[in-house]
Amino acid sequence: MLEMSDLQIDEFGEYLLTRSLCDEKHAKFYLYWVKKFFTDSREWQADTWEVLLQQFVNVLRDSPRTEDWQVAQAEQAVRLYFHNFRSGDSVPSAATKSLVFDANGSVSCVDLLSSVRLSLRIQHYSYRTEQTYLDWIRRFLVYAGSVQQSKTASESGVPATRKAGRPRDADSSDELPDRARITEQLVKDYLAWLATQRQVAASTQNQALNALLFMARGALKLDLDEMSKGVRAKTGKKLPVVLSPAETREFLAAADGTQGLILGLMYGGGLRLKELCRLRTKDVDFDNELIFVRGGKGNKDRSTLLASSVIPRLRTHLTKLRKLHEEDLAAGWAEVFLPDALARKYQNAAKEFGWYWLFPSTQPSLDPRAGKVRRHHVSPSYVQRLVRDVRKASGIEKSVSPHTLRHSFATHLLLNGVDLREIQEYMGHQSVETTMIYTHVVKTMRNRARSPLDVLEEGAMEG
Repeated sequence: MLEMSDLQIDEFGEYLLTRSLCDEKHAKFYLYWVKKFFTDSREWQADTWEVLLQQFVNVLRDSPRTEDWQVAQAEQAVRLYFHNFRSGDSVPSAATKSLVFDANGSVSCVDLLSSVRLSLRIQHYSYRTEQTYLDWIRRFLVYAGSVQQSKTASESGVPATRKAGRPRDADSSDELPDRARITEQLVKDYLAWLATQRQVAASTQNQALNALLFMARGALKLDLDEMSKGVRAKTGKKLPVVLSPAETREFLAAADGTQGLILGLMYGGGLRLKELCRLRTKDVDFDNELIFVRGGKGNKDRSTLLASSVIPRLRTHLTKLRKLHEEDLAAGWAEVFLPDALARKYQNAAKEFGWYWLFPSTQPSLDPRAGKVRRHHVSPSYVQRLVRDVRKASGIEKSVSPHTLRHSFATHLLLNGVDLREIQEYMGHQSVETTMIYTHVVKTMRNRARSPLDVLEEGAMEG
């Protein structure tokens, strides 16, 4: 059982601040989570603090009162305490403790998940990738436990709790078996089961494969290179849904005001959904008719087109925004979120109009990262609903999403004779091969071959 004194928690708080491991305003929350970890884990049995942390995270995740960002903050606080603050103590850690295998080759599922999580963080994988990989591994381990249960029941002659041949999939780690024996054949069987029984898409199957390969190589030290070449599903090429110029006009005409401006900027600049939501007022260059995208996909900056037709509406919109910003200043919630450490480096920047959101939310809300009330940018779900409603109002039957406007932007540029390399820069594609998919779409919009049926019908009419 792990113990922590009041002196240690105070020293930990000082340690966080002196080494700038977290913002001063967040330190009290980090201390709260570490205290809660020690309190809640007193009755749990485990060999390492990382196993206890896995159980702690699972409990928090299952609680309806705990948000995802709180779970992430709690986990980070505990890891900072042990990895950084108490790194010199004799507290056992999964980082130094290798996985223990039974005589039959089985391993603790909780220890395995902890080891994979540590490997992901050491290699600086993103938080979203970490959560996706761990979720797939949890599902696979439940499947493995179900298969083992069916096999044991069959060998003993005792009826299994589930029918053989119908393994169990998981949505939470609560269903994890204690131990599992993982083999290359079991991984193959699971991927085949996903494809045949669950009928998942090829991209989903490949995502599961990537997660299991990471687990096998990073934690289990299994060589599955040959398997990865044989079982990877073929995704095939799919052409994007694109609106014709006439359909685009009908679509954009069905929205006005701020909503019409949102859709106009998204189509006119080929913006991704989150790129549009995160635009700041300073990202608009009226003189050069450009929009600057900061920290786009791959954390890359780029510039794209600002349609001159939206400039008058955009100037009017900025005038209204300035008034709203002044009202927020008076109310005390004009500070906006700043990326990286800019809030500490430029202490007044968060209140400047240049950093204000181009499309702010209608109501202020509590920022969980800073613990203060302020106005956030418009939510992606709002824009998605807007696109759905406008599609219905315009009478367009195609499946239209925010990304459809981006596809239409690139395709219409090609139709207008814009160079492919230039379109690549506007779109922010790493490779021109990604941009080339729009050349296939353009073929269906111009210089189309005539159907032989039309030729026959015309011949019959002339004859």
